[in-house]
Amino acid sequence: VLLHLPEGGGAPSQSPLSPLVRGVQQLLIGPAEGASPDDGAPLALAVLDLTPLCPDPAAAAAALDAEGASAALTKSIGKPVARALEKLTAGVSDVTLVAAGGCAQLAVKLLRAGDLEHGIKAGALSRLLLLQPRLPAACVNRHLSGAAAAPGGAATTLANTLATSRLDTPRLDAVFESEEALSRRLPVLRGACPSGAREMRREATRCDEM
Repeated sequence: VLLHLPEGGGAPSQSPLSPLVRGVQQLLIGPAEGASPDDGAPLALAVLDLTPLCPDPAAAAAALDAEGASAALTKSIGKPVARALEKLTAGVSDVTLVAAGGCAQLAVKLLRAGDLEHGIKAGALSRLLLLQPRLPAACVNRHLSGAAAAPGGAATTLANTLATSRLDTPRLDAVFESEEALSRRLPVLRGACPSGAREMRREATRCDEM
């Protein structure tokens, strides 16, 4: 399942099925590090188009940053996406959640959703694939490092949540646009999801075109 919300100055009507989606398909279909040759390839790539929630690409980055900085899923983006994922993942298993750019913040929050909230069904998610993840400090401090506590509560992290939630800890594969981005963000992501591959690709999929 690919979370799709264009950021930047692209046209609101731009199709999520751009040529760059083929890059996502190649990453999903290609053999994962440590995977068995018999593991098979994903049967389908579902694009969850979030543009109706934020039609203006110029406002998308700010909307995703606000989602990433908040403690709970918001009514504007987080909750509608969680409800959609609940329906998409009902009765299925071995789901890969793909997020590019600022949508990585949303993916992290969806994994942190409480057991009483709508979201990914237990036992459905096996892999998280992040493409050039844009994770501002506010999101990292709130959801990954535990440096920022939720209002009225103690600081928690994605690692803490996964240890006690209905979800199994997914494999995390990540593609970064530079060595600097990899060294800055991979360690905190690995604190929550220890297993998986990571790459640095200067020509990797441009997130503002997905």
